[in-house]
Amino acid sequence: MKIPPGRQVLLYAGFRIRIFIFEDTGVGTPAGRKEFGVIAVSNTGILSFIMEKVIEKSWNYILIKNNGNYYLSVLCGGIGLYELEINLNEQEVASFTNIGESYIDDLAKEIQKNTTKWLHRSIREDS
Repeated sequence: MKIPPGRQVLLYAGFRIRIFIFEDTGVGTPAGRKEFGVIAVSNTGILSFIMEKVIEKSWNYILIKNNGNYYLSVLCGGIGLYELEINLNEQEVASFTNIGESYIDDLAKEIQKNTTKWLHRSIREDS
């Protein structure tokens, strides 16, 4: 993969490794960086190419869109933190489209409160 000039890569290790591509904008986020996209990677190679980050709530959740699919990665747990990542179904996408960000806020809270109820929807390779 070739990174365009003026962009830099930051590796983040979670249950999956994510490569964040940043562009120096000189304004906005810390150090003037604007997130350009995300590439999800696993031990078997690249899972998917650049995705669009739709919403990020630090220490809460990230909503990503890739090829028309929405993926919600929610930070769960108390003392031990872990991610639960699901692919939104058609009904959830329709609710997000109609209601907006508050729907995703509520969905993330529901996942955090009742994690075991959502485990069957996890898209992690080792689930």
